[in-house]
Amino acid sequence: MAHLWSGRFDGSPDAALFEFGASFRFDRRLFEDDVMGSLAWAEAIAAAGVLSSDEAARIRAALEEILAAGKDSSFFSSA
Repeated sequence: MAHLWSGRFDGSPDAALFEFGASFRFDRRLFEDDVMGSLAWAEAIAAAGVLSSDEAARIRAALEEILAAGKDSSFFSSA
């Protein structure tokens, strides 16, 4: 299978690029915890007065949407 960059560049990408992307399967296992941590952080900085209640609500809604999307396995295959 041709890579997206085939035909556009003369050389191959650096091997480090592929090593970096190889962690994606592991990162997927951390997805829910990562989003939950972001939700908790948004709540904490809202409680500290850094975010307005409207900003916190918008961030919470966006993170909950991301969390719901992540429950569908096709979400990760499109990344």
